[in-house]
Amino acid sequence: MAEVHELTIKNVVRTGTPTLLGNDYTIGHTFDVVIEVTDISNCALRWYEKASVSYKPATVTVIGNTILADPGMPVNKWTDMYRLEPDSPIFQPWNGANRTAERQTITIKDIPGILRSTTPSRTIDFCIEVVANAGNKRVATARQTLEFIGVDGQRAKYSFNVWINNEIRPRD
Repeated sequence: MAEVHELTIKNVVRTGTPTLLGNDYTIGHTFDVVIEVTDISNCALRWYEKASVSYKPATVTVIGNTILADPGMPVNKWTDMYRLEPDSPIFQPWNGANRTAERQTITIKDIPGILRSTTPSRTIDFCIEVVANAGNKRVATARQTLEFIGVDGQRAKYSFNVWINNEIRPRD
């Protein structure tokens, strides 16, 4: 029977001081989402993010008589990023997990950050859920805030808070 045993956010590391990336400066964090499950084939990953600045704009593509619309990530609205971008390399550990293993641990590493030239500041709320088909679920929540400061933008404020009591949830 499918069961979610653990879901935690850990190993949060600040990146950038800010660091030069090409001709621009970047700041952010890396963090691990550690998931321990039994029977992953009967579990679902939901990776909600709510960002003050969208990093996946809406697009419309016309191919012949077909119109393909991608809603992207709206600003300040909860978006299931796994549903929006299931083939993202971020989710490869989940997608590539052994579907026949009894019990296993999967680690997903995320690397959210911003470039000074395009996004001087951003806040992202994360609400990550793993749900077993039997109804058992675990939730992990966090908030990342990044801001370039100063006239030259070569100083930065960073914060990354993980909430044990799941203080932020995709309800709004």
